[in-house]
Amino acid sequence: MEQQSKYRATIEGLERALKTFPDDPRFHFALAGAYFLDRDFKAAWRHARKAQQLGFPNVEEFLATLREVSEEPPAEG
Repeated sequence: MEQQSKYRATIEGLERALKTFPDDPRFHFALAGAYFLDRDFKAAWRHARKAQQLGFPNVEEFLATLREVSEEPPAEG
C-alpha cells in the first residue's frame, strides 16, 4: 500500500472547509501551502491564484517561491 502523505489529513480538512466556505481566501491560501509541502504544485498554483483573486494579501510572495520550484501552469479558464 502506498504511504499516505503526512499532509493528506490537513488537505482533506481544508477541502471539506472549502465546501462550506468556497470563497474564503484563507482556506485557499492554506491549501496552497499544504499542496506545496506535499509537492502537488499544480494544486498549489490553483489555490494560490484563487486566494489572490479573492483578495488574500501577500500571495505574490508565495507565488514567487512557487515559481522557484515549479513552472507556472496556464491559468485555468
